[in-house]
Amino acid sequence: MKGKDGFTLVELSLSIVFISVLSITVALLISNTIAAYHRGVVLDQVNTVGMQIVDDMRYSIQNAQARLCDEDCKYSWSGATGTFRQNDTNYNVVKYGAFCTGSYSYLWNSGYLFDGNAYKISGEKLSLRYRDGEGNAKTSSNFKLLKVMDEERAVCTMANNSNLIDISSGDISTVDEEPIDLMSGNSNGLALYSLNASSTPGQTLENTFYSVSFILGTIQGGINVKKSGDYCVPPSDTKNASAEAFDYCAINKFNFAAQANGGTSK
Repeated sequence: MKGKDGFTLVELSLSIVFISVLSITVALLISNTIAAYHRGVVLDQVNTVGMQIVDDMRYSIQNAQARLCDEDCKYSWSGATGTFRQNDTNYNVVKYGAFCTGSYSYLWNSGYLFDGNAYKISGEKLSLRYRDGEGNAKTSSNFKLLKVMDEERAVCTMANNSNLIDISSGDISTVDEEPIDLMSGNSNGLALYSLNASSTPGQTLENTFYSVSFILGTIQGGINVKKSGDYCVPPSDTKNASAEAFDYCAINKFNFAAQANGGTSK
């Protein structure tokens, strides 16, 4: 009887090995493609939200009264600092602050305060106490970027070393519009990591310029704004960052200048 042709055990083993290697290669390619797509989507979100913040602040500045700040008036305020440890190194960062345009003021809490497992920065987030149009005392807290009507820059003037800014008493005691968190909703996974503002030297009452910069990024991913270059720390460099978190990590810095055109005041 004539024997049937077939595969030897060695041939079958080689075929299985080849298929396994091919499957692993395809899986890695798909995984890397998905990770790159995720990073691209998150970076696009950071850029989109960042430009929305720029547009909002620029509009507020352009509709603010042009005036020089005296010793009782401030454009911006930086609050307490906190320390987080990464790769056996301690880093000091600003935890919160405020920027006052002369029409609306912006209060922000750092992204480091929203991921206690990764950064372990002690202390409370910044809060705002105010009175609404009906005279009721209210407090806004746990916000990322709060926008509040404040033509007298009371937020920056009355800020101190406390994590509570209280504008509910004194000459400026009511806020006609309810404060809103500009980074709630679709931008829930993002936060500011710094915000700095200043006036341009040599300005006049009729010509007030502002220079503003801020860093916006994801809350995940082991972000470190104190490093030069790689601000998103890979999972191998920190115990608290997962591979998935790093895939969703993105950060960008925004700079802009604007002029106050809403009239002049002394």
